[in-house]
Amino acid sequence: MIGKTYGGSRYETLNDALKTEDEGFLLIGSTNSPVSDEVTETPRGDSDFWLVRIDSTGQKLWDRRFGGNGSEICYGGIQNTEGYLLFGETNSGTSGDKTSTARGQSDFWLVQIRPDGTLVWEKRWVVPAEMWLIMALG
Repeated sequence: MIGKTYGGSRYETLNDALKTEDEGFLLIGSTNSPVSDEVTETPRGDSDFWLVRIDSTGQKLWDRRFGGNGSEICYGGIQNTEGYLLFGETNSGTSGDKTSTARGQSDFWLVQIRPDGTLVWEKRWVVPAEMWLIMALG
């Protein structure tokens, strides 16, 4: 059982945790903190995807953040052959880690990273409002 706190000086959320091959975890959520405490990368906008990779003892190995000039919320992820596929929403324009063009006011955002947290690609889609409710209800 690991009993540790990870975060910065403002607000972080934990929305998912994926067990890794070495018995550690990839903690998946969002942050709006500046560089402080466990948050080591500069903000891209109001809030960003925030990932914390820990080993089996809870020792932090790295943290990464991804986002644009607005707000991003990371809801979860899955492990795949390239590393991890993260999903959430964004209202940012093309900026920061965002190279795909905005499609709507708030878009669905997929981010593919390698096992070391390096960004591979990102894509965004318009999702109708009723689909957000369906996704939220599982």
